Amino acid sequence: MVIELPDGDKYGKGDDVEIRITVRDSDGVKNFEWGVFTQNGVSVKGGNKDCGNAGECSTKQEFNAALDGVFQIGVKAYDSANNETVEVKQVYVGG
Repeated sequence: MVIELPDGDKYGKGDDVEIRITVRDSDGVKNFEWGVFTQNGVSVKGGNKDCGNAGECSTKQEFNAALDGVFQIGVKAYDSANNETVEVKQVYVGG
């Protein structure tokens, strides 16, 4: 699983942050859930992606970094056998 931040992990307040999520599994990716959270655990944005047991599944998303602080980007993926994989990445916003 890869959480890619094409513009890096440091942003200014008010910037748009692009996120690319790619999940791969030779047995097939059933689906994945993703979310962006503040350092206090408040959800900013998130969603689900049904992958239909494909070998690779991805999404591209954006969120606005409206607050200074650290944001957590989390992904929880399930393969065709319902095995779970979790990945987390941080984004830093501030002056």
